[in-house]
Amino acid sequence: MIKIRAFKEADIPRIVEKQERLNQFHRKFNRRFYSPSKASAVEFSGYIARRRTDNDFKLFVAEESGAVIGFVMGWIRFRPPLYELRKVGYLSNIFVDEAARGRGIGGRLYRRLENWFKTMDVDFVETTAYAGNTETLEVFRSYGLKDLSVTFYKELRGR
Repeated sequence: MIKIRAFKEADIPRIVEKQERLNQFHRKFNRRFYSPSKASAVEFSGYIARRRTDNDFKLFVAEESGAVIGFVMGWIRFRPPLYELRKVGYLSNIFVDEAARGRGIGGRLYRRLENWFKTMDVDFVETTAYAGNTETLEVFRSYGLKDLSVTFYKELRGR
């Protein structure tokens, strides 16, 4: 049975490992943009630990037979006061182990985060996805998210 729950400090190493696999997946789309820092595991681990008590941050895990098989992470941010819709629920990362995909776990993780956003009176959910990642684009659309804008990118520090 799959359980979706808030993460615990003990989950951090497994979440970091999954984030590293997510980064590796994204690198096939743009190697430089998605290259992790040399200390990415330590930095990400510390980031999650620090944000754990932040009321505007949530990280949920999917657990099966005591093992973490996926996670979703998001936070609340605010747009400038010139907009009517200001309070944004930002979906940062979502990942499900390859062997567990196709069972609706990603959708359950997403809905759990969306429900938290609703309890926090968020005006809308926002996320980004690489334009060439058609599978993820379709998954996000299946969650009810709509195409809104295109993010442009230009590297200024070439190597």
